[in-house]
Amino acid sequence: PAVAPLPAPVPEAAPAAVAAPESQDAMLDYTVQDGDTAEGIARLFVVRKDDILRVNNIPAGSDVKAGQKIKIPPSTL
Repeated sequence: PAVAPLPAPVPEAAPAAVAAPESQDAMLDYTVQDGDTAEGIARLFVVRKDDILRVNNIPAGSDVKAGQKIKIPPSTL
């Protein structure tokens, strides 16, 4: 029997120039462990440190603290 050819891929629309705010549903909950840093957590979840600080209202120059419950935004990298 003959195999039907696959349809041509349809290009996806380009993302909007302005990033939409992160959906709370798309975020992960994480409890900061002893020895964790915002930079280390960012590497672990493949996200930007600045994004973690921003979504958790942590001032730039500050860091996370053990026991703190934070939100991890979706990766944009």
